[in-house]
Amino acid sequence: MIAQMPPARWRILASFLIILAALSAILTITLPSQQALAARGAATTDAERRNQAVADNERRFGDYVLHYSLLYSSFLPPEVAAAIGIIRSRNRAVINISLRRMGRSASTAGEATVVTAEENGTGTSGEGVSAELSGTMTDLIHTHPLNFQEVREAGAIYYLAPLRFGHRDTLYFEVQALAEGESTPYRLKFERQLYVDGKR
Repeated sequence: MIAQMPPARWRILASFLIILAALSAILTITLPSQQALAARGAATTDAERRNQAVADNERRFGDYVLHYSLLYSSFLPPEVAAAIGIIRSRNRAVINISLRRMGRSASTAGEATVVTAEENGTGTSGEGVSAELSGTMTDLIHTHPLNFQEVREAGAIYYLAPLRFGHRDTLYFEVQALAEGESTPYRLKFERQLYVDGKR
């Protein structure tokens, strides 16, 4: 489903998502991983844990790069949240997916490899492509479907799905993305631990 909204709101949303992608890439480079912190016995602050939870990642599928990130809905400006129908709350987040055609084969279709900064530069190059997305989010008890909404503006294509979580929930995500013109869907699995702001 392609979201319908006034052009001015599209521009606001597109600008915000571009900024988000850039900030997420910075977080991925500068923030230590949970494993690295645990290895050296360092305690993290609530802010660090929340930043780590939304850090950006990419996976390479042949000529395509699938970008995925999580964003706490409370980080969204009110006008952006309203434009895309997202509820801003401490226990709600948004998964952001985009697929880009890079033109360099790096792996067998359908099999993922991690894209490094050296391989992919800023992580924002390439051509955005349309895709059919489906997926699930699983906590310790339940599995919930992810309902993706397609967002287009100025050549950029994003897929957003809202979700709810509890404090310190570890969530397991499975996403399938079928690029336009392709016959094999790309499968992505990842997990994140999320934190409700203000709780310990």
